[in-house]
Amino acid sequence: MKKEHGGETYEKEVDFEVIAEPWTRYRLKDGTIIRLRLPVFKIFEGVARGPMGYPNFRIGSQSSVSAVVPEHLKGNPSSVKEVTPGDFVEESKIVQRLEGEWQVYKTESGWIVKVRPVVRKIFKSNKFNDDREPIYNVNWEVLTDAVKAEITEGED
Repeated sequence: MKKEHGGETYEKEVDFEVIAEPWTRYRLKDGTIIRLRLPVFKIFEGVARGPMGYPNFRIGSQSSVSAVVPEHLKGNPSSVKEVTPGDFVEESKIVQRLEGEWQVYKTESGWIVKVRPVVRKIFKSNKFNDDREPIYNVNWEVLTDAVKAEITEGED
């Protein structure tokens, strides 16, 4: 439980089940496909409710990013593995969002929490990883939403 000043609880950790964790995919101008998802490992529910009866949710997640790179863009693995901001030589233009469904989680407290990463910018470096792919830097933000889960017959 997280405490405010004065010791009053304002959020509690809730258990949940994973309903869906699809990839969000973007096609770049050079043909590369960037895949991103944020698997959630913790959900905290606010104790207080807003005027519409919804709590605030805070999530803990770990980012997973991968690229499907066309063969003609691959190069020899870089001997120096450290990547610095100066190594990112160009902004990669996003031409299409291929898929971007919500990741969905059902909490034990009866809420459906939805999470979706939205990519803002992608930069390509002049270095290559051990798979011979350019190293990308992906900047994104996370959208969240919550709805009250519908109780179906047979659930308690």
